[in-house]
Amino acid sequence: MAGHFGLVAQSAERPVVCGRVAGATPFGSAKFSFELTGALIILRACLGLSCRDDALERDNTAAGLAIAGGLLGVTLIFAGGNIGNGPGWWVVVFCAGIATAAVLLFWLIGNQITHVQEAITIDRDTAAGWRTAGFFIGSGLILGRAVAGDWHSTQQTVSDFIAKGWPALILWGAVLFLDIVSRPTPQRTAPNRLMFGVLPCLLFITGGVGDVIMQGPW
Repeated sequence: MAGHFGLVAQSAERPVVCGRVAGATPFGSAKFSFELTGALIILRACLGLSCRDDALERDNTAAGLAIAGGLLGVTLIFAGGNIGNGPGWWVVVFCAGIATAAVLLFWLIGNQITHVQEAITIDRDTAAGWRTAGFFIGSGLILGRAVAGDWHSTQQTVSDFIAKGWPALILWGAVLFLDIVSRPTPQRTAPNRLMFGVLPCLLFITGGVGDVIMQGPW
C-alpha cells in the first residue's frame, strides 16, 4: 500500500500544474508528494474504511472497491488541480483541497442518510462497493475538471468550481437513491451486483468522462 501511495503521488507530480514555478527544486516536488499522500490518507480515514482492517484482513471486497475508488477519485482531483499556471504550489493544494472537501462532504452527508458504510463493512454489500467506487471516480473527474486551468484569484477559482462542478450533485443524488432502494434487507441480503453495482459504477464514470469532454479544454 505504501508503494501504491508513492506511485500515485509520483505520477500526479509530473505535469506540475497550477503550482508550476520557475526554478522548482526536488524539495518542492517531494513536498507536494507528501501533501498528496497526506490527502489520500485523510480521505481514507474520513471514509471510515480501513484498507488493512476491512479490505485485507477481513477480505472484504466491497470495502476494497470503495477504497480504491476513493483513492482514484482524489488522484483525479489533484491531477485537475495540477493543470494550469499559478504563483506557487499552494495553488494546487487550494484547488484540490476545495474539490476533495466537496467529495468528503457528499460522502459524510450521504452516509448519514443511507448508512452505506455499514452496508459495505458489515453487510459486505459488493454492489454498494461498486457504486461508491463509481461515484468517487465520476465525481473526481467532474470536480478535477472544475479546478483545472490557470490561476486568477481565490474568488474566481471558487466561482469557476461552483459553475463547472455542480454536475457532481447529479451523481450524488443518483448514488443516494440507489443506496436507499438497494439497501440490504433480511429478505435480500445480497442485492444484484450487476444491476445495482457494476452498471451504476460504469454510468457514473461515463458521466464524469462526458462532463470533461463537454467542458472542453481549459
